[in-house]
Amino acid sequence: MSSNNRKLATLQSVIDVQPVPGADLIEQVKIMEWTIIGKKGEFKVGDLGVFFEIDSFLPEVPRYEFMRRTSYKNNELMGSGFIVRTKKIRGIFSQGLFMPLTEFPEINFTDMEVGTDLTRRLGIREYKEPDKTGKYGNGIKVYHCNICKSGEINVQSAMHLLEALKGQPYYITEKIDGKSVLVVKENGIIRVFTDEMELRNSPTSSIWKLMHDKGIVEVLMRCDDIFIQGELFGPDINKNRLKVENMDFKFYNLGNPKTGEYYDFVDWYDILRNTGLENVIEAVKVLEIWDCFDYNLLELEKLTIGEYENAGQREGIVVRPQREMIVNGERLSFQVINKDYILV
Repeated sequence: MSSNNRKLATLQSVIDVQPVPGADLIEQVKIMEWTIIGKKGEFKVGDLGVFFEIDSFLPEVPRYEFMRRTSYKNNELMGSGFIVRTKKIRGIFSQGLFMPLTEFPEINFTDMEVGTDLTRRLGIREYKEPDKTGKYGNGIKVYHCNICKSGEINVQSAMHLLEALKGQPYYITEKIDGKSVLVVKENGIIRVFTDEMELRNSPTSSIWKLMHDKGIVEVLMRCDDIFIQGELFGPDINKNRLKVENMDFKFYNLGNPKTGEYYDFVDWYDILRNTGLENVIEAVKVLEIWDCFDYNLLELEKLTIGEYENAGQREGIVVRPQREMIVNGERLSFQVINKDYILV
């Protein structure tokens, strides 16, 4: 089973440094395909440091205290810490945080390869908005399942995946800004997870209620083992970006719960028809299907620009091969975020 967990903190090197037009104290620093704004003269090409992706949640320790005024968060779900967000400075998007190795004296970086994942070692988590309504339901326990969480890697951190997709049949879907939900049918038992926990089957759980109301639970009880990953969206969820009146759910992954492996996109509709799920669940919107992928990063960023149906700007896109591919132990799947959407 391939891992899809995001590498939020990695050892990286500076690829390029460029001035910020009209600015004397700051400059553009390129890390992988990300651009951040740093102090002038702080970094030069080839310098090593720790790079934190956007949405990284950093623990409340002294080395991150400089972020307190603009980035401090404290809530029941995440606890206290500092969140790395996209900023727009002098008309330039700054996406991420890059810190020199001297800020991490507890780590021996000798002989460590560029790209080494430091996420767990530094206690970095992906930031998630808490359930402000209390409607999702009571957790049985924290997330414990052999199926990987469905967070997508950003293409700027995974250009090797983009290159591996070149020439392959592919599809592109709309990315919904909601809450990730996993539904598992295995050995006659149905379980529902958010990214944080497994939810108790209770009438007070809005997610379980939705699964019952849509008929998903009823159909799953009759069909073979399967897992469904999708996005929950609607009122009180991430500002309800799709502007819908009621909570809803659309899927973006189907797979085998025993192995944790994903089913090929080209087989989705046969699977839905054979299980009876075609009448109770809907896939996220497919924007493009073609037999030969040939996009570069700039072209993909342009594709992110668009609107949800009857709503505002969409969050971005997800790009995958029509048949599952593993590249160096990693599932070939990545997201491209609409930069303007991030600032809304």
